[in-house]
Amino acid sequence: MILCVGEPIGDDRSVFYQSRCSIMTELATGASPLEMRDVSFGYENSSGVPSRHLFSSLSFEVPAGSSLAVIGPSGSGKSTVLMLCMGLLTATSGQVLIDGVDTSELGQRKRTLLRQQKMGMVFQDGELLPELSPLENVAVPLMLAGQKSAISLAAAARSLALVGIHSGLHSVDTVTLSGGERQRVAVARALVCQPKVLLADEPTGALDSSTRDKVADELFSIPNKTGAALLVVTHDPSIADRASAVLDLGAFVHG
Repeated sequence: MILCVGEPIGDDRSVFYQSRCSIMTELATGASPLEMRDVSFGYENSSGVPSRHLFSSLSFEVPAGSSLAVIGPSGSGKSTVLMLCMGLLTATSGQVLIDGVDTSELGQRKRTLLRQQKMGMVFQDGELLPELSPLENVAVPLMLAGQKSAISLAAAARSLALVGIHSGLHSVDTVTLSGGERQRVAVARALVCQPKVLLADEPTGALDSSTRDKVADELFSIPNKTGAALLVVTHDPSIADRASAVLDLGAFVHG
């Protein structure tokens, strides 16, 4: 399947990408790692009565090796899209598919396993554990999954190399890292389990402009290096412009 960025796809509200016109080609061997099909989402009050309808008919896909930036005004549902992708929320209607698996058909335990096996997440402030070294921080997901320590640390070293963190920083105190170094360690941690889908929530929001650009360049190089599908939520146009495509949620929000 070929998607032309900048043109509507399907019916008039199914999706609208706002960016330069480029081509994303889905691998012929199977489904895209990340896809939403005609998703609507709203919140209910404590009595179960719908209180706010956030967006409707949201559809997109992120093929392997490509990236999508999600933008939109405050309250448009950027964080909600991330939580739907992670299986932490369930769509009111439509499908959220991770590597071809419809998350709405899974119970909480299987959703958790899907996150562990298929997804990596990068947060705005890194969320590193200060009592662990950078190498140990990156190894944590593998250790929690039951992998042996030596194997986990070796994989962590490879993941750190992928984002340009050299061995001299592997064992330093994490609190001494610069903001950019912390974010690159966070990206390495998200990659250590070799996810099919990489999600990032305002990953450069707390960085100065020079550091922001370096981290963004590393982050957006990941799909080409690993074949993962990258989805980045951002309010920064200079970050969004690096993506293969840009999705503006403002077009889907109910007033």
